[in-house]
Order: sequence, then structure tokens, then C-alpha cells
Amino acid sequence: MQEAVEQGRIWRHTVSAFGQHPVAAALGRGLPRFTAFPLYKIHTMWADDLYMSCPFLARRARLTGEANYADEVYRQVKGFYKRLWIEEEKIFSHIYFVEEKAMSRVPWGRGNGWIAVTLTEILALLAADDPRWQEALHLFQHFMQGIAPLQDACGMWHQVLNPPPPGRRTNGIKNGAFSPKGENPVFYARLPQEGRLT
Repeated sequence: MQEAVEQGRIWRHTVSAFGQHPVAAALGRGLPRFTAFPLYKIHTMWADDLYMSCPFLARRARLTGEANYADEVYRQVKGFYKRLWIEEEKIFSHIYFVEEKAMSRVPWGRGNGWIAVTLTEILALLAADDPRWQEALHLFQHFMQGIAPLQDACGMWHQVLNPPPPGRRTNGIKNGAFSPKGENPVFYARLPQEGRLT
């Protein structure tokens, strides 16, 4: 609850400080950043943070036609990939610790779901003729190869994806089911046959 209240205060401050398009204006001003440009919380960067910026920016890019929004989306994806991708498992770690320059290597089920939703939104909203879109598609396909085998027999993913603990995470499946072929049929139809889950 306290975190939600604090986020509300930050949002109100951002709106009053930057006006009509507060998030877009704030991207270039005063927020802590890595050199490769992904935004992060002080001292940590979480997998679900990617969802907090990229779908909004992808929609802005589509609505306005301004390339800087798409540029920021792809910078964010590249930065999160660099810091949170667990190559040998083809899934994402939950947290990157800024000061230690290390990821937690704990793949949170819900966080991976948020990244799946984010990549789906990016691929559905941004132009497929951009070479960076192809890179995002390639990442999405590898990610789906990594996450699909972790789904248990009853169709859910666990709170932590490796090794699976005893408790299931229902909202992890919500995000994962939304992405590959759930509520985004426009994107799913654009996904090449070899990239689809069966």
C-alpha cells in the first residue's frame, strides 16, 4: 500500500512538473539512468519495470509517428536484456543490483510474464520493417522457448521459475497466457509459424 501511495505522489509531481505528456517529458530529465538508457529504481532494476515504460512509449510512437519514442523502446529492451537475461535458461532474472552490477538470477514468474506482455505489445504496435523489430521478435521467440517448458501440467507457472517451488502463481499465467496467443490475436497472426507456441 505504501508503495502505491508513493507512486501516486511521484506521478502527481511529474504531472505538475512536466505538463501534458509527463512520462515522455520526464524521460529526458532528471531521472537516474544507465548509460544504455533504461530507467531504473534507485539501486535496483526489476523485470516488471520494462512493462512500466515500453507499452506506453510504443503507443506514443504509433500515435505520433515520432521515431524518438520507438528509439527509447528499443534502448529499454536492449538495456533490460543486457542486465536481466539468463542466457542458458532463456528467461529473465527478477532484479539487477546497480551498485553490485549483478542480477539476482532468480527468475520471478510474474516478472517474466510482464516482460512477455511488453514484448508482445512492442511487436504488435511498432513497425515490422525496422531491423530492431526483428531483433525484438528474435528475443521473444527465444524467450518463449525458455518459458514454455516451465509451465506445469495444470497450465500454471510457479512463483520462481527455477527450480519450481511448491506454490503456483496464478497471475504469472495471466501474463503469460495474454502474450503468446491469448488476447492479442493481431500480434499472434503476425508471428511466423515457427515462433508460435502450439
